[in-house]
Amino acid sequence: MKITVLIENSSDCELAKEHGLSLLIETSDKKILLDAGCSELFANNADKLNIDLSDVDFAVLSHGHYDHSGGFDVFFERNKNAVLYARAGADGKYYSSNGGIHEIGVPQKVLDYTDRIEYVSDNRQIFEGVYLVGHNTHDLQKIGEKVKLYKGENGEIVPDNFSHEQSLIFDTPKGLIIFNSCSHGTVANIIRETKEFFGNKPIYAYVGGLHMLGKTPDGKEICSFIDFEVDELCDLIKKEKITYLCTGHCTTLDGYDKVKERLGDTAVKLVTGLQFEL
Repeated sequence: MKITVLIENSSDCELAKEHGLSLLIETSDKKILLDAGCSELFANNADKLNIDLSDVDFAVLSHGHYDHSGGFDVFFERNKNAVLYARAGADGKYYSSNGGIHEIGVPQKVLDYTDRIEYVSDNRQIFEGVYLVGHNTHDLQKIGEKVKLYKGENGEIVPDNFSHEQSLIFDTPKGLIIFNSCSHGTVANIIRETKEFFGNKPIYAYVGGLHMLGKTPDGKEICSFIDFEVDELCDLIKKEKITYLCTGHCTTLDGYDKVKERLGDTAVKLVTGLQFEL
């Protein structure tokens, strides 16, 4: 499996960066686009990497936030056939109160492509060895309130329970590979629910942000995890014998450094333009 980071918060080359995430995943017989950043920049980077987005077989939206969905209108224009799998409810209203309450949901210009989006409400196999798994741990709205993320419900704005978030999972000979772009529901819950669904199969790799994102009053991104929380996360990765934790975006640079210090070569930083194999 080859993974190309089409867009991420950071870049150490000539490719553009933005607050967002987009990954191209290539297996022996499928090309999958996971998320599309928040603009056309992921597609511009694909051009520079000589990647033809019209060759993508299907796409997946990890959750209903603009920084993962905003470029899908460009994708739909370039690729006339691929289905976008989104979790039921991903088309809802979502908000953040960091910097004052503001909308962060999927842009309407993307939602207007109603014939290209398939909303999934169950856990399912979509191709041989490729699955979509939702996460519905009880009381996740408490996490939503803690991280200042909300959703519209019955005319009110309430803490998000992240029912619109899903993992893209590959069942491989080496073990399960979990792609969850922001891990809002926490890595611990996502791993537990994944193992329950797959009958306790081992996890080979975990790819995506860890939602360590916090902000200072002037808007600077910082790691919101205290040392104990970082220790707890890294102890879980070690306990599960996960070979690779490939992370970036909402992990923050500071958060990644803390994870890297504890996990060493197990931790791999996602950065725009990175290409790697699992």
